[in-house]
Amino acid sequence: MKTENNETTILQHRISWFLRGEGAPSALDECSIEHIQNCIAEGYNQGELCVSTYDGKTFYGWWHITTE
Repeated sequence: MKTENNETTILQHRISWFLRGEGAPSALDECSIEHIQNCIAEGYNQGELCVSTYDGKTFYGWWHITTE
């Protein structure tokens, strides 16, 4: 099981994120990126992730801003 977080940049913020579960995606889908963008625009610096895959699996995780 993977224990380290993934990182990406969204709206000029470094975002650390993870999804729980075996076979969890290693990249954020467009819906998750839009969700994080909306949360940042509303003033949040962290939040829950929920990603559903095409084969019907759902993965939960968390994201947070590592730099402001």
